[in-house]
Amino acid sequence: MLSADWLCLTVFLLAPLGLCLAQERRLVCYFTNWSPDRPGEYSLQIRDIPVDLCTHVTYNFVAVDSHSFEIKPTNPNFDITQEGFKKFGELKESNPDLKLSVAVVAIQVTLDPSLIALGYHQRRLCQAADFVHLVGYDLRGSWSGFTDVHSALDNRLHDKDKLKDFTVKGGVRHWMSNGCPASKIVLGVPLFGRTYTLADRGSHGLAARSSGPGTPGPFTRDAGYRGYFEICQEQKQTNWTVEWNPKGMCPYAYLGHQWVAYENSSSLDAKVAFVVSERLAGLYAFSLDLDDYRGKCGDTYPLMKKLFQAYKPTRAPQPTDEDLGYPIVRARRGVK
Repeated sequence: MLSADWLCLTVFLLAPLGLCLAQERRLVCYFTNWSPDRPGEYSLQIRDIPVDLCTHVTYNFVAVDSHSFEIKPTNPNFDITQEGFKKFGELKESNPDLKLSVAVVAIQVTLDPSLIALGYHQRRLCQAADFVHLVGYDLRGSWSGFTDVHSALDNRLHDKDKLKDFTVKGGVRHWMSNGCPASKIVLGVPLFGRTYTLADRGSHGLAARSSGPGTPGPFTRDAGYRGYFEICQEQKQTNWTVEWNPKGMCPYAYLGHQWVAYENSSSLDAKVAFVVSERLAGLYAFSLDLDDYRGKCGDTYPLMKKLFQAYKPTRAPQPTDEDLGYPIVRARRGVK
């Protein structure tokens, strides 16, 4: 897992689609190639991607061979044997305006301005890239030693010293003040929660001492981490106490020694309002397999639908030769 001192950044280098890019209000959906391996009905397939809620879909992940530098699959059984790559590409046939991409590389960069200055040139990166995907989550976690929401929008009283401005607003504005145009920033929002085990079940507020990560979810199976679909089902089945962090603009909940911070309708509203107010390029959601995609707590994909309803994304039309200034060559199946 990422430590609390690091922010993950995905960089997209695209063709010069200047005219089309200016017309988009993007909502990027992330599909993970390990989610099909979940058992039974929780296996998420390409056909389950809610393309009507996305302007773009990104396939996670492929690797780069360290010797040949060729792209290679990270889950060959799904990617190749089960034709994951092929089925993903076929989404364009029924959705020609849907943009598809594959995540190849993620670069870790700190939010600490002094450390960024030592090894990362934000201005040059943003000049070279069409878009940067800033991860607006995992800013806190069980590694912190105390409970906290992991995608806080703004500073709270306990955000002091190195934690001050280590928030969604602080991180985005740091990139903007160091030469990255708002029009190139796509803010990431989580469809999962970070969990903790309380050191003292009687102390369960923000910044309460924790003894380690929370217990693993039944399907995500990773201590300190649960998908929203697991969180909402637990809250539906047992009597969790739910609280709201007014400055961080995120919910959290606790039951016994277990504590979880996550996203809900109100927190997503707040993040969408921030993206709109800063005139950012858009939002991305990580990841589809962590939303309540089977509708066990109500409607299917409730968080994605909330983002779509609040943000109202728009797809750019397919570019033409005239837009680009050079001919577009499109391959057809069956043509050699």
